[in-house]
Amino acid sequence: MKVAACLLLWLVLPALDLALLITGIGDASTAVAVPHAAIALAEIALAWWLMPAGLRRPRRLTLALLALAALFLPGIGIPALSLAAWLGIRGRRTVAPPPFRVLPAPVFSSSRKRATINYGMGGVRMRLADPQAPADARLSALLTLKSMPSRHASELLRDLLDDPEEDLRLLAYGMLEREAKRLDGQINAALGHYRDGRLDAARNLAFLYWELIYHDLAQGDVRAFASGEVERYLAEALNIQPRAAELWMLRGKFALDNGDLPQAREAFETASILGYPHVKLIPYLAELAYARRDFAAMRALFPSLNPLHVNDTLQPVVRYWSRR
Repeated sequence: MKVAACLLLWLVLPALDLALLITGIGDASTAVAVPHAAIALAEIALAWWLMPAGLRRPRRLTLALLALAALFLPGIGIPALSLAAWLGIRGRRTVAPPPFRVLPAPVFSSSRKRATINYGMGGVRMRLADPQAPADARLSALLTLKSMPSRHASELLRDLLDDPEEDLRLLAYGMLEREAKRLDGQINAALGHYRDGRLDAARNLAFLYWELIYHDLAQGDVRAFASGEVERYLAEALNIQPRAAELWMLRGKFALDNGDLPQAREAFETASILGYPHVKLIPYLAELAYARRDFAAMRALFPSLNPLHVNDTLQPVVRYWSRR
């Protein structure tokens, strides 16, 4: 089909067009123009049909070029244009992209402009507790507390409230105050939801007040008030969701913190039955066993822990109690 169309486009129609123009010399212009226009339209249609899709864009400009070649270069315009397009496609080489991209070599520096000091929890504690250390080093160690768990950071920050270095005292107080205000804002928002009758408000309040205690942000009468609020809202939340494992875990942690070991054990066992992950429960069961002075139970618990599930703080404890 395409072979016949090519022969028609390149040989038959151009020959007819040339013959028409040669024989029509001296005749009326209408008698020649109408057949010439019909042949030109046929050439344009065939050329458009045979043209690859990639050469048809932009559409209007391509059609205009074909029309100019067919109308004003009769017999040679369309064949010459088609031949040029064919030669262009044939001469174009398609190079497959390489499977890998070549990256420029990185620029290495022989020296670092500024040394970065990284502290672990033990390093921070030692640096902050050393009054002979340079003030800049102690300040740098204090700033690393922002990336540490709030429970450990709060303890160190409270120790710094009596530090002789004024900058450290002010910064430690500001960090404690900012964390306390963050929790207070969340508690006030949860109290608003509680007054509006939201079902999850009591649950949220229990966890928020517990966070206030757990992070050691409440002292004295404030801590006693927060403990009462945890107990109150936790009881309400358990009445609404008696099968919520997270609430039973919170009850166990709260009881363990208050020294109520039987209630803590009962709560942890209930949380385990309700599907709380055992790997997260083991450290609390070990703490409960230690409080009961059941060291054999501790030795039986820790070997079942996967080392990948143990954080840096707990690893020395696991290594010690896993020894035989």
